[in-house]
Amino acid sequence: MKNPAYEQIQARKVKARLRMLQHAQRVSGNVSQTCRFFGVSRALFYIWKERKERRQPHILTFAEEKKLLASAPELIRVLAILILDTGLRSGRKALALKWEDIDFSDEAIWIRKSKTLAGIRNVPMSSRCKTELQKWRTKRGIEFSGYVLANPEQPETNLRDVRRAWPDALKAAGLEYFWLYDLRHTFASRLTAAGVSPIFVAQIMGHSNSSILQTYAKAIDEFRRSAISKLETFREAQSVESAERSEKDVTTRIQ
Repeated sequence: MKNPAYEQIQARKVKARLRMLQHAQRVSGNVSQTCRFFGVSRALFYIWKERKERRQPHILTFAEEKKLLASAPELIRVLAILILDTGLRSGRKALALKWEDIDFSDEAIWIRKSKTLAGIRNVPMSSRCKTELQKWRTKRGIEFSGYVLANPEQPETNLRDVRRAWPDALKAAGLEYFWLYDLRHTFASRLTAAGVSPIFVAQIMGHSNSSILQTYAKAIDEFRRSAISKLETFREAQSVESAERSEKDVTTRIQ
């Protein structure tokens, strides 16, 4: 039986060693010499490299999302909606989010710290995300902790990860395991499918691209809000289409 938590740890070890190998290979310019130094075969080196390059993110379907949100514990539900509707990085941004960084009146989330200038931004909230966070605030608000997703046992700190809770939530929903980070990929994919320009997708997600930033530095909040509105419209349209298909299937079976 697969152990997702163990597999995730092993994958991180592989990625860390691969980065070290690739860096050493770039410096020496000799794959054979690098492999001998680290005590691995050339074949293993290329297997690691291929594994890293070929992994494709899992883009969550709306049907899968419905199953996940219906069965997930409330904390996982809040986290999933937060990432699905804002594209925040799970560890460094979503789990570390503070209540003071959420402006409910302006319907925006402020990212005040980032490794890049592009990462410092405000992200518009969808109606669903705002509603979900407001409900969560009544249970785990500022009186409990300054962090939105605080550690229940140590409220003064935020949750570091959901390695156990995430696989359990997927299992309860009857879904195959995929990385929590794939929800961020899903956000980007849905924005693109909704017709949002790649320029604004990159900006909302905090991607650093000097040419984009220089050319589109004057992009204003209205454009970002428009992008989130398109995402909401796209999701609603998919829900209606799914309901119509279900109704049609039921009618066909009755006939």
